[in-house]
Amino acid sequence: MTMRDKLIMRQTSRKKFKLWSNYCIEQQAQEAYNLKIFKKFQWQLRRATKLQADELEKGKLYKVYTTPDHPFKEFRSRTYIVAVDQQNQDFSCICAKFQKDGMLCCPILKVMVKNDISKIPEKYIIDRWRKKEQKMFCNRPINLPIEATALRYNNLSLMAAEMNSEGSKTEERYSYLSKEIDIIIKELKNMDSEKQPETKEQSNGATNINNPQTNSIIILKDPDIAATKGRPSKSNKRKKPIAEQMRSGKKKYNCQKCNSSGHNTATCTATTQAKGKAGAATAKYKKKSNTNKANTVAEETG
Repeated sequence: MTMRDKLIMRQTSRKKFKLWSNYCIEQQAQEAYNLKIFKKFQWQLRRATKLQADELEKGKLYKVYTTPDHPFKEFRSRTYIVAVDQQNQDFSCICAKFQKDGMLCCPILKVMVKNDISKIPEKYIIDRWRKKEQKMFCNRPINLPIEATALRYNNLSLMAAEMNSEGSKTEERYSYLSKEIDIIIKELKNMDSEKQPETKEQSNGATNINNPQTNSIIILKDPDIAATKGRPSKSNKRKKPIAEQMRSGKKKYNCQKCNSSGHNTATCTATTQAKGKAGAATAKYKKKSNTNKANTVAEETG
């Protein structure tokens, strides 16, 4: 049993919904269906309790409708016709819920309870709603093509996860596995220089695997790359008209002192130049006044 199977068994054992009734079909559904589908099956089984089935043709045709004495009355009562073939274990209803959702409807469940049918036929429990889907697992190594990088990565990831879980249990296993991983990494780097020629099977771009269950050939290829979600790149953006570009464009502000663009009042150079000119003018005026005072003093003393 692989680690994947152990995890599935743990999850299914923990998440087990309680039984609502003592019907055998509910117990069978609990063992077969997964948790989400089993809840929906229980809802259909509860709805069957407010229905009444009248036999139109013995063992073949039934008329199912809501009980008139039921406390919870529906806004519009409906009548269903259920056809039964007990030899072939066939059940069909005019609501066609099984054809749409893959699950038996409440009228069919009501007819099954009325006829004391203790087991749901296996053909009415589809594999999609079961706890374990039947999938093909290949334990032997597969020679994948050069283009199938995603498949090789997925296979190695599963093997590495199981190897890590076994190697982390004890200190001895951990030390042994870490040394072997270092050796494997060195050998992989050395393989780049010694590339072997490609085989004919690898050049085809696909690998054929025999399925032992169906004896059919399955062609493995990389999965299709889905389109990424989110905002498109700049090259895929919508082209804006000129009027919209003018409205959405950034506004240019001019300096309030010198009325020029490219700077504001805090970084304006015109104010510093004006201050420098004013300082030079005052210094010149002071110098001239000082010389005049000196001349007048000399004339008075002379």
